[in-house]
Amino acid sequence: MNDNDLDNTRQYIRLFQMQLHGVLEDMAKPAELLFGQFSDALLNLYSIREHLSEDDPLNREELSSRIENLISQMFECVSGMQFVDAKRQRIEHVANGLAYLINIDSNTQAMVDDWSDLKNKIQSQYKMVNERTIYNEYLQEFNDETEYLDAAK
Repeated sequence: MNDNDLDNTRQYIRLFQMQLHGVLEDMAKPAELLFGQFSDALLNLYSIREHLSEDDPLNREELSSRIENLISQMFECVSGMQFVDAKRQRIEHVANGLAYLINIDSNTQAMVDDWSDLKNKIQSQYKMVNERTIYNEYLQEFNDETEYLDAAK
């Protein structure tokens, strides 16, 4: 691998690192909230079961009210899980980018075309605002570094 290919590889690894870091940051709070929602729903189920086992079980109206509350909690859990799919897609985009990276042809002319193709493939898969923001930050960081290295020559 020549110096240019090594530099390109490092830059794309940096991009993928930035993307995964963004996913991790974006997941922390929603995951905590979702865990709390599931815990509340489970506790509600235990409570209903416990009341049904007692000598003085819930009357039909109380039971219906508690179950309706539980159903509402479960739908909140389902809504909260939608963020997981978006994060899955972002992780898949990083994995796809890494797969593209390892498939670059070692033939010199093909490699020049492959690097250009890689940039286009990676850029085209970023549909979410967070991904595009990180990609643009990466491009700015890359351009700043390139200008600095060119000036140092």
